[in-house]
Amino acid sequence: HFLAQHDQICMADGKEVHLFDAPDFDPQWSVDEINQRYAAHFQAATPAQLLGEATPIYLYWPEVIPALHEYNPELKLVIMLRCHSYRTRGNYAEQLQHLRRYYPDQQILIIDNSELVTQHNQTLARICKFLGVADANLPVPARIFAGDYSKNGHRICRRLLKYWFRQANKRLKNLLSDMGYSPNWPWL
Repeated sequence: HFLAQHDQICMADGKEVHLFDAPDFDPQWSVDEINQRYAAHFQAATPAQLLGEATPIYLYWPEVIPALHEYNPELKLVIMLRCHSYRTRGNYAEQLQHLRRYYPDQQILIIDNSELVTQHNQTLARICKFLGVADANLPVPARIFAGDYSKNGHRICRRLLKYWFRQANKRLKNLLSDMGYSPNWPWL
């Protein structure tokens, strides 16, 4: 939502393209064939704009990362972590370790979902700097996906998930530290 408002960036029409995890995806496709399939999602793009898409499941499926790297080893990846997902999808340490086999840390930016709320301008400025675009005229904060994650209703479930993720989050915190991050996120 926010990157789509930047005049130097064209985000794909629709939030999730699912090109690399589509049932008909063929890892043998050439860069030109992939670009042809992507073109339908970037009809409003100008030649000077960076192209971007947001398909969160790409991080989860191990076979997608090598395909992304084959397509473009220079990709910059912005990973937004949050703790409102299925148990296995929330196992971020394992997914990030796999990602780091194909992309160096300099091409990966990790942020926490809450940073867009609590440090909106600073977070968008970090993303812009990472992508190499201007950070002037940043979009104003807005609540985009307002799910009901209230703490009142599912106390037992939250305790079970906290227990389930204890070791995984410890590994994630160590991995992030190794990548140069100092995450101070409540869920971590």
